[in-house]
Amino acid sequence: TDKEYLLKAVDLHLEHYIVKPINLTTLTDALLRCAKRISKHQSLHIKLPKDYTYDADHKELRYYNKLIKLTKKEVGFLELLLANTHRVVTYQELQDNVWQDDVMTDSALRSLVRNLRKKLPSDFITNLSGVGYKIALH
Repeated sequence: TDKEYLLKAVDLHLEHYIVKPINLTTLTDALLRCAKRISKHQSLHIKLPKDYTYDADHKELRYYNKLIKLTKKEVGFLELLLANTHRVVTYQELQDNVWQDDVMTDSALRSLVRNLRKKLPSDFITNLSGVGYKIALH
């Protein structure tokens, strides 16, 4: 339901929820809130299952405060999934956002996911065969 969807959005630390048609005043207000948050230099720590946290500002994954190193592509993959927890991220979106101008081969994607799964809680990243990937924050 819409209510459940909005409640899940709270976990994403959203500043504002805008519905169509977009009102210029509402959009301006939302952007000002975001700018104020950024200017305060607040660190965005995303709580993941089993005592993992992700610091989006510093691109750091931690487990019980112990730093787990991530590659640039692992960061891009993780952040794309964290920004889209309500749905499956397609292979095309991964190509466009993580690999960008590089070619995303099946083996490169599988290798990235395998390495990232070793660094994250079990069953955190799930695959919908032929479609893409999704994460479970609960």
